[in-house]
Amino acid sequence: IRKGAKKIIVEGHFSLIKKKKIREFLTSNDISDSTDEIIIRREINITGKSRGYINDTPVKLQTIKEFGNMLVDMHGQHEHQSILKNDFYFELLDEYGKLTGNSQNVKTLFLKLKKFEYEKRKMVKELKSYKEQKELIEFQLNEINKINPQPGEDEELEREIRINENLEKIWELSNTNYQSLYGENDSVIDKLNAILHDVQTLINIDSQFEEIKKYLSSAIIEIKESAEFLMKYTDRSNYNPEMLEEARIRLTAIYNLKRKYNGTIADILKKKEIIKEKLEFQDRSEENINKIKLKISETLKKLGESSFLLSEKRINAAKKMGKSITDLLQTLGMKSGTLSINVTRKESDDGILEINGKKYNADANGIDSIELLTATNKGEDLKPLARIASLGEMSRVVLAVKSVLADADAIPILIFDEIDVGISGRIASVIAKKLKQLSGFHQVICITHLPQIASAGNVHFSVRKKEMNNRVKTEIEKLKYKDRIEEIAKLLGGEKITDINLKNAEELLREGKSL
Repeated sequence: IRKGAKKIIVEGHFSLIKKKKIREFLTSNDISDSTDEIIIRREINITGKSRGYINDTPVKLQTIKEFGNMLVDMHGQHEHQSILKNDFYFELLDEYGKLTGNSQNVKTLFLKLKKFEYEKRKMVKELKSYKEQKELIEFQLNEINKINPQPGEDEELEREIRINENLEKIWELSNTNYQSLYGENDSVIDKLNAILHDVQTLINIDSQFEEIKKYLSSAIIEIKESAEFLMKYTDRSNYNPEMLEEARIRLTAIYNLKRKYNGTIADILKKKEIIKEKLEFQDRSEENINKIKLKISETLKKLGESSFLLSEKRINAAKKMGKSITDLLQTLGMKSGTLSINVTRKESDDGILEINGKKYNADANGIDSIELLTATNKGEDLKPLARIASLGEMSRVVLAVKSVLADADAIPILIFDEIDVGISGRIASVIAKKLKQLSGFHQVICITHLPQIASAGNVHFSVRKKEMNNRVKTEIEKLKYKDRIEEIAKLLGGEKITDINLKNAEELLREGKSL
């Protein structure tokens, strides 16, 4: 962040209409992809806090890094090169050999195997837990079955006990009120009948009393029914001390059960069903474990067959690909350069797959390990690509790999930083031609000081520093044709430009267009 500024904003605009993986990444991260342009922006303020955005959607810095690795492959500093990552070799080789269908099948089978193994571990764990609890839950089921409470039984027992404990009072009040309503002389019914007789007389005088007659008639019916209920209740209210004691013992047992299981009768009955399901679980679980074991066995067999087939095809593709890259390296000024794609199978006594009597470890990529080995000078042993010391050699190896894989490589933007280190003019022309061909499949950005490479570009930018108002500014300028001639002339002859330099620069530009 420049002195006096509060923040810095870095923004990149990408047009990626045909890149399916890019679109899938945006969708999986809930990022809008409604337009053909993708905008990545990062803001860092003076306090060091950083914010990142993809298509104006806030994202974590890690998401930007992951997305950036899908967009741009930078070849200049080792830590930024995807070609040094072993996982990337599988993608390159499978794309080259047109094996993506085979590799996807292996990946699908491996993920299915992991799913079945997880389900099996879960079942075994649950079965073990069941066996540890079996004695307890069998005791609980027997305890509940012994009492066998019924829905609403506790409320019914409470009512029954309450009635039996108050039978004398019930009989006395029921009988007294029956007599008052209906049984004795001058009862309520008698009085209402007398009133009803008088009302009938009033009706003969004024019909408006008809309404009163309806109310009285209705009241007499309801009082008779109430009196009959009291009489019947009194007749059947016989005290039974044995039944009362049985009800109390039964209610106490139910209360104890409710207290132990901390719930209602409905909760206890639900607990009973759960226990029964657990007791039935062992047979089902052992049966399911056997089924999942069978699925695992079948999947292992399919995975082994598919992985071995894929491995065979990879070995054949690796030989062809290695030879193609080696041939190209030698045209790029590495006469003794050799590249070998080493496909080895992960044999192990503890391997999960057994194929033709041998055991192999496996993962989502199958049973193979892939390594790019190279020797850049005559007499050297093949070594892992990552151990190449020369940055210029590394860039040419990368260029050769990318050229062979031009239409298969999924990363759309390639940046070559100082690919021209330590090479002659003749080889520079060859590299320029390869870069030009590669640009038919990728957006290629090349930082160079060689005029042969600079003249091959479709577009030429000049990066320079300027001092303005006691501050240094870095500027990048897209050069017009005349300016390109001057810039290439500088690369040919230094800051002092001669007519010969200009003529040679113009000739290089014409040759660059024809590549």
